[in-house]
Formats: sequence, C-alpha cells, structure tokens
Amino acid sequence: MDDDDHVLRPWFPKGLDPGDKVTLDMPTGSEWVIDRLVNKHSYQCADRSLDSYACVLFECHNAAGRQQAFMRIYAQVPHTCYEDADRATRAREATEFTPPELKAFKFLK
Repeated sequence: MDDDDHVLRPWFPKGLDPGDKVTLDMPTGSEWVIDRLVNKHSYQCADRSLDSYACVLFECHNAAGRQQAFMRIYAQVPHTCYEDADRATRAREATEFTPPELKAFKFLK
C-alpha cells in the first residue's frame, strides 16, 4: 500500500485497513469488511471557534452477505498546537460535532 492508501494516523486506531472487520451494534448487530479506502481528510485547524476533525470513507461489504456500503468514520482531533496538551485541557476543548452528512440525512428524512 502506498501512503495515500493508509488511514490518517494517529487519529484513527489500527484495524481500519482493507480486509479488517468493523463490528456495529446499533441499530442491530452487524459486521462489515473494509474493501478499500475511498478518501481521507484532516480538518485540523488553529481557530478554536471551528471544529477540528479527521474523517475516512471506506467501501465495505456486510460479512454475512453481499450488501455493499460506504462507511464514513469521524474523529474529533485537537486543534493545531494542542496535540501534546494534557488530557484535561483536550477534554475542555472537545465540542459536540454533527457531521455534514448526518445533518443532510436528517434534513432529507
């Protein structure tokens, strides 16, 4: 795999590579196999009034069947220059974040 095929580290844990399985427990239990990384973005910013996050989009399939899907995973990341801050400081910096796709889904629903 070349560098563009890897998930953004250190923002995401290992186990998010092609062939790895992701288990979901809501709304019902299911297991998904990652087929390929479609894209990845890091929106880490210095402006503390904006959300700072990273996300990845995978093509995947249900391990129990042939159902294909896309899976996007978000991680809130520290603002620039706060990466090495202590846990309490990073916790104070955390915000509630709703991904744009979820906002659009709720609007269209």
